[in-house]
Amino acid sequence: MVRRRTATLNAGYGNAILLHGADALVVHRSQDPRVVILEYDVHGKIIRTGAAYDNRFISVVTIGDRKIVHWRGLYGLAGRHDCA
Repeated sequence: MVRRRTATLNAGYGNAILLHGADALVVHRSQDPRVVILEYDVHGKIIRTGAAYDNRFISVVTIGDRKIVHWRGLYGLAGRHDCA
């Protein structure tokens, strides 16, 4: 069910953006051992214009029975601030 919903939400993504990499992975453990928080950068190219595509993502992933049972992603965090 989660996989189907995610595929539907991102159905046109591959027609607009050609991804070529991801990096800067940071993994945060949650108080709930089933939940992990991921931060990562994704890089690619906007197909229509050829412009570079660089975006920062944060995903909250819940694991159950060794499978992803829920995935919530935040992206397009323009003007994000890292506060120490």
